Amino acid sequence: VKYMGFYRWVNGHSELLPQAKTWRLMSKKMGMGEGISKIFEVKNTDKYLNTLGFRNVFGQKGLIIVNATNSSQLSTVAFKSTGLERSANVQIYYANAENDAKTPVYEGLIKMDKGNKNLSVYIPKESVVGVILTDDKDWFDIFNITK
Repeated sequence: VKYMGFYRWVNGHSELLPQAKTWRLMSKKMGMGEGISKIFEVKNTDKYLNTLGFRNVFGQKGLIIVNATNSSQLSTVAFKSTGLERSANVQIYYANAENDAKTPVYEGLIKMDKGNKNLSVYIPKESVVGVILTDDKDWFDIFNITK
């Protein structure tokens, strides 16, 4: 295997190395690479995970979870005071040996509870996980119809 900075050649194809996968995840997919973003401290009760919250250049809210251990786990993430009152699109990306953070491993619509939501997230071993929430406007918001 020949290594070339942020990628390596495997069977005639280039493959991103872990640090490049992490860069793609945080800079491109989470929207923190160009412009002004803000990082927030996150309450974390798992001593094996590192976490940070953020608001990216597009105003989207999200979470980065780093699992440097060799064990995968399912964790509950509690989003609070997001400002997303009704519903949100959620996208989850993995950057690890099996995933290059190019496309989401999960994408769906979640119902928010006055800006709050508990979400179960699978965290693979030796990975960086990115969760991003995007406001989902209901049809009555788009057409300025009051309830």
